[in-house]
Amino acid sequence: MVELVRLAAEDKSRIERIHDNEVFRLRDRFLPLVYLTDVLGLEEPARDEDPDINIVVVQVGDDQLGLVVSSVFDTEEIVVKPMGRLLKDLNIYQGTTILGDGRVIMILDVAGVASHFGGLASRGSETEHRTESETELAGEQTSLLLFEAGEDNTMAVPLSLVARLEEIPPETIERSGDRSVVQYRGDLLPLIPMQSRGASNTDASQPQSVIVFSEGQNSMGLMVDEIKDIFEERLDIRMQSQRPGVLGTAIINGKATDVIDTQHYLMQAKPDWFSQTEQPRQRRVLVIDDSLFFRQLVNTALETDGYQVIALGNAVEAVEMIEHGTRFDAIISDIEMPMMDGCEFAEWYRLRPEEQRVPLVALSSLNPSATEGRALQSGFDRYLAKFNSQQLLSTLAELCQQAEHPTGASA
Repeated sequence: MVELVRLAAEDKSRIERIHDNEVFRLRDRFLPLVYLTDVLGLEEPARDEDPDINIVVVQVGDDQLGLVVSSVFDTEEIVVKPMGRLLKDLNIYQGTTILGDGRVIMILDVAGVASHFGGLASRGSETEHRTESETELAGEQTSLLLFEAGEDNTMAVPLSLVARLEEIPPETIERSGDRSVVQYRGDLLPLIPMQSRGASNTDASQPQSVIVFSEGQNSMGLMVDEIKDIFEERLDIRMQSQRPGVLGTAIINGKATDVIDTQHYLMQAKPDWFSQTEQPRQRRVLVIDDSLFFRQLVNTALETDGYQVIALGNAVEAVEMIEHGTRFDAIISDIEMPMMDGCEFAEWYRLRPEEQRVPLVALSSLNPSATEGRALQSGFDRYLAKFNSQQLLSTLAELCQQAEHPTGASA
């Protein structure tokens, strides 16, 4: 997790020089400092005249370094685009991205920055002897995030479990059934209130502090009153707890502090969080219909059920796509269409090699007594009237299951 440290003038004593390298002390550890101006070959400002020093603490493998920057603006969710051929040998950059206002910016590669200065091992080796004895005395330490949950009730969670820390505007929090959610990074993030002995912070004018936990496709946010600090301590539970959501009490930063049971809150957000069920392959379905309204209607039903959908306005385009090698798990087609109707398409499709054919479903608003027989004779596996979404989904599931496991198909 990236951390920002801002050193004021009176805190600059935390920066020391060992031979030709600068290091600074962060929670009883010495981290090497790398100035971004040096990396980029920019004009270096007078360091002694800077009122504050902004240090971005980043992780490189098992090591950390402090990247000194001029200022920090904000955080952004971005899509990293690869470097062009002319710039691919610049190992201090990972790629580029385009911001919402159209600006193109470069993305630093932290590992490349570290290697540019000879890696971290050579810079950190001279400081190891200064903390070795302290580490032996302290034993194995754990980074712990301290937060407030209720009046005068400070609690802790191992920092390694935390994905992100967020400040969420209260007006963006919505209700879904009996739980709170927020639209977050293109999805809905369930929010679980932190159960505490004290009263909750009910000031609606203040941003809601949220600790985000994430694993794979699962995410949840724990709503707390305030994020306090990060400490490195030996995590030693001195007193077990019988309260749900609390593992026990440890001494952290010289105070008795409750350590939360993270699993308790994860299971509240999603009871099957730890289930290791295999995710089924997403099936791809081709929808052919000359009505834009109906294509969108079918798209919504299928995508909500987990299908990947490609929709076309006529059967001629579908023939071209299939002949160019695009594969599908099922095809849904209207009957009445210009240029090539659904039955003509089914007759063409029936002539393809058997191993290349997939289930074919007809959807039509025509009278079944006049069209169903012809549709099935043309090559459709099922004929359905427009539009019962549940009937379509159950039919698709049945036909795809039979196609994937033909020995289990009924005669």
